[in-house]
Amino acid sequence: MRAISAFTAAVAALALASLACQTINRLSGSGPLPPTPAAGPTPVPLPGSGGPVQPPQSGDALVLPDGPTIGAARDARIARDDGVVFLETLATETYTAEDFAEVGRTYDYTISLDTEQPGLVFYGWCATTAQLLQDNLSKMTITFQVNGQAIEADYLHTESGTDGDLMCSQTLMLIYDWPEGETQIEVIVAYNESVNDGMDDYGPGEQRWVYTVRR
Repeated sequence: MRAISAFTAAVAALALASLACQTINRLSGSGPLPPTPAAGPTPVPLPGSGGPVQPPQSGDALVLPDGPTIGAARDARIARDDGVVFLETLATETYTAEDFAEVGRTYDYTISLDTEQPGLVFYGWCATTAQLLQDNLSKMTITFQVNGQAIEADYLHTESGTDGDLMCSQTLMLIYDWPEGETQIEVIVAYNESVNDGMDDYGPGEQRWVYTVRR
């Protein structure tokens, strides 16, 4: 499952002490991957990539109508390196690794911001080998949405690397200039067919991470 299982559960703790890289499969061993605010996974070439995955080249930030601003992909990487907070660490809700192992579930995060501050949203996945990671991701569709609008890849920073003995990939989105009121962010992961990360089976089915940000 999404290395995020272990990853997400650890994210809240990670914000307070450097997020221990719990695989993208979040606490399930592999599957969803946890964010590493300070550095991210160690770059490593995937089969057929010819070398470490490079950050995508992108243009200016995306200003959404009546909404927040989505930073360029390169700015998401810089924000991560600079320690910008992961939104789920500010949420009132918390989840366990077992929670993240459930396909067909929605994970809600409620966040209140008293001041204007940028935040990062992430999704990560890990597997026991680079080949499995590549195969898993080819069978998954990962969508980032803000107020119902899908965000194009130009505004998402994706990187691959190692997390302990696992091979991981994580995607980051930088968001700021929050409007007054409520903003809803969703990360939707569809397992188009069953995948196995080397430890567990996931899908077919869907998982949703829903962030409700109030300012």
